[in-house]
Amino acid sequence: MPDEPLRGFPDVVQLLLDDLVKFVGTDHTGYVTPEDLKSMLPFIRVRRVPGSPRDRHYDYPVVDLDFFSDGYVSALQLAERVDAYLRQQGAPPLPLVDRIEGSGPAELPYDDSGDIRRWGATYTFVTRRRCLL
Repeated sequence: MPDEPLRGFPDVVQLLLDDLVKFVGTDHTGYVTPEDLKSMLPFIRVRRVPGSPRDRHYDYPVVDLDFFSDGYVSALQLAERVDAYLRQQGAPPLPLVDRIEGSGPAELPYDDSGDIRRWGATYTFVTRRRCLL
């Protein structure tokens, strides 16, 4: 019996990291907040939430996006631009993603000095298994 093609779910976090550079430029997105965050602003952190549901055919990754900037307005504007992009009418803007749902952006605590402002939003993506070979 021939080997079945390998099937898996797309890595939504990596898709987002690759795609969101259009908003902040290369090296301003990541899985973790850099130690020198202030010199990297604006910055978008992308993390998959543990416990995201999955069944045999569909993956429902829940992903937190954090938007860091040097001011309240600039962080909010970045969060709102990405939110509008992800929720645009028609097909989702990311390849291999069937649907995107989420909460609106909200300000989150980060830096008591106020030098860095953080906004966050949580999205649920819906993807199907794809042939990887």
